[in-house]
Amino acid sequence: ENLFLEFAKQLVAEKDLLRSRRKRPAFCLMHHNLLYRLLWDLLLLVLLIYVLITRPLALGFGEMEALTYIDLFTDTVFFVDIAVNFRTTIPLPNGIVLTDGLKIAQEYVRTWFLLDLVSSIPWDLVTDGRLPGMQ
Repeated sequence: ENLFLEFAKQLVAEKDLLRSRRKRPAFCLMHHNLLYRLLWDLLLLVLLIYVLITRPLALGFGEMEALTYIDLFTDTVFFVDIAVNFRTTIPLPNGIVLTDGLKIAQEYVRTWFLLDLVSSIPWDLVTDGRLPGMQ
Protein backbone atom coordinates (compact mmCIF):
# COMPACT_ATOMS: atom_id res chain seq x y z
CA GLU A 1 0.00 0.00 0.00
CA ASN A 2 2.75 2.45 0.94
CA LEU A 3 4.65 1.62 -2.26
CA PHE A 4 1.51 2.28 -4.31
CA LEU A 5 1.02 5.64 -2.58
CA GLU A 6 4.60 6.68 -3.33
CA PHE A 7 4.17 5.61 -6.96
CA ALA A 8 0.95 7.62 -7.26
CA LYS A 9 2.63 10.71 -5.78
CA GLN A 10 5.48 10.34 -8.29
CA LEU A 11 3.03 10.09 -11.17
CA VAL A 12 1.18 13.22 -10.03
CA ALA A 13 4.46 15.13 -9.67
CA GLU A 14 5.59 14.09 -13.14
CA LYS A 15 2.19 14.96 -14.61
CA ASP A 16 2.41 18.46 -13.07
CA LEU A 17 5.93 18.82 -14.38
CA LEU A 18 4.93 17.77 -17.89
CA ARG A 19 1.99 20.17 -17.79
CA SER A 20 4.31 23.01 -16.77
CA ARG A 21 6.73 22.11 -19.59
CA ARG A 22 3.98 22.47 -22.20
CA LYS A 23 3.49 26.11 -21.32
CA ARG A 24 5.53 28.69 -23.14
CA PRO A 25 8.90 29.39 -21.54
CA ALA A 26 8.78 31.45 -18.37
CA PHE A 27 9.81 35.09 -18.60
CA CYS A 28 13.40 35.79 -17.51
CA LEU A 29 14.07 32.32 -16.17
CA MET A 30 17.73 31.46 -15.51
CA HIS A 31 18.87 27.86 -15.65
CA HIS A 32 20.78 26.83 -12.53
CA ASN A 33 23.72 25.42 -14.58
CA LEU A 34 24.37 28.45 -16.79
CA LEU A 35 27.75 30.14 -16.76
CA TYR A 36 26.02 33.40 -15.79
CA ARG A 37 24.60 31.75 -12.69
CA LEU A 38 28.00 30.30 -11.79
CA LEU A 39 29.60 33.75 -12.15
CA TRP A 40 26.79 35.28 -10.07
CA ASP A 41 27.38 32.71 -7.31
CA LEU A 42 31.12 33.43 -7.48
CA LEU A 43 30.42 37.16 -7.02
CA LEU A 44 28.23 36.34 -4.02
CA LEU A 45 30.99 34.20 -2.54
CA VAL A 46 33.54 37.01 -2.90
CA LEU A 47 31.13 39.51 -1.32
CA LEU A 48 30.33 37.11 1.49
CA ILE A 49 34.04 36.71 2.27
CA TYR A 50 34.35 40.52 2.20
CA VAL A 51 31.49 40.82 4.72
CA LEU A 52 32.97 38.07 6.92
CA ILE A 53 36.23 40.02 7.12
CA THR A 54 34.99 43.63 7.33
CA ARG A 55 31.93 43.29 9.56
CA PRO A 56 33.80 42.08 12.67
CA LEU A 57 36.46 44.75 12.08
CA ALA A 58 33.78 47.44 11.75
CA LEU A 59 32.07 46.27 14.94
CA GLY A 60 35.37 46.30 16.82
CA PHE A 61 37.01 49.43 15.45
CA GLY A 62 34.16 51.44 13.94
CA GLU A 63 33.02 51.94 10.38
CA MET A 64 35.56 52.98 7.75
CA GLU A 65 34.20 55.79 5.60
CA ALA A 66 36.13 54.49 2.57
CA LEU A 67 34.13 51.23 2.56
CA THR A 68 30.67 52.84 2.61
CA TYR A 69 30.09 52.49 -1.13
CA ILE A 70 31.39 48.92 -1.21
CA ASP A 71 29.05 48.06 1.66
CA LEU A 72 26.13 49.66 -0.18
CA PHE A 73 27.02 47.71 -3.32
CA THR A 74 27.22 44.50 -1.29
CA ASP A 75 23.81 45.09 0.30
CA THR A 76 22.30 45.80 -3.12
CA VAL A 77 23.76 42.64 -4.66
CA PHE A 78 22.40 40.52 -1.82
CA PHE A 79 18.92 41.98 -2.36
CA VAL A 80 19.15 41.42 -6.12
CA ASP A 81 20.14 37.83 -5.39
CA ILE A 82 16.75 37.29 -3.78
CA ALA A 83 15.06 38.31 -7.03
CA VAL A 84 17.46 36.12 -9.03
CA ASN A 85 16.65 33.12 -6.84
CA PHE A 86 12.93 33.56 -7.58
CA ARG A 87 13.76 33.19 -11.29
CA THR A 88 16.34 30.37 -11.21
CA THR A 89 15.46 26.78 -12.04
CA ILE A 90 15.76 24.22 -9.25
CA PRO A 91 17.09 20.68 -9.74
CA LEU A 92 14.97 18.15 -7.87
CA PRO A 93 16.40 15.01 -6.21
CA ASN A 94 14.76 12.79 -8.85
CA GLY A 95 16.77 14.48 -11.62
CA ILE A 96 13.94 16.65 -12.93
CA VAL A 97 14.55 20.39 -13.21
CA LEU A 98 11.80 22.61 -11.83
CA THR A 99 11.00 25.29 -14.43
CA ASP A 100 7.55 26.49 -13.42
CA GLY A 101 7.88 30.03 -12.02
CA LEU A 102 5.22 29.59 -9.35
CA LYS A 103 6.66 26.28 -8.15
CA ILE A 104 10.16 27.78 -8.08
CA ALA A 105 8.89 30.67 -5.95
CA GLN A 106 7.06 28.31 -3.59
CA GLU A 107 10.14 26.12 -3.16
CA TYR A 108 12.41 29.14 -2.59
CA VAL A 109 10.05 30.65 -0.01
CA ARG A 110 9.79 27.26 1.70
CA THR A 111 13.58 26.81 1.93
CA TRP A 112 16.05 29.73 1.69
CA PHE A 113 13.99 32.91 1.34
CA LEU A 114 13.68 33.85 5.02
CA LEU A 115 17.39 33.34 5.68
CA ASP A 116 18.32 35.32 2.54
CA LEU A 117 15.96 38.14 3.45
CA VAL A 118 17.09 38.50 7.06
CA SER A 119 20.77 38.29 6.11
CA SER A 120 20.36 40.82 3.29
CA ILE A 121 18.87 43.58 5.43
CA PRO A 122 21.51 46.26 6.10
CA TRP A 123 20.88 46.36 9.84
CA ASP A 124 23.31 49.23 10.39
CA LEU A 125 21.17 51.42 8.10
CA VAL A 126 17.85 50.14 9.43
CA THR A 127 18.74 50.75 13.08
CA ASP A 128 20.38 54.09 12.23
CA GLY A 129 23.26 53.37 14.60
CA ARG A 130 21.07 52.51 17.61
CA LEU A 131 22.72 49.12 18.05
CA PRO A 132 26.10 49.11 19.82
CA GLY A 133 29.04 49.28 17.45
CA MET A 134 26.88 50.16 14.42
CA GLN A 135 27.36 53.92 14.19
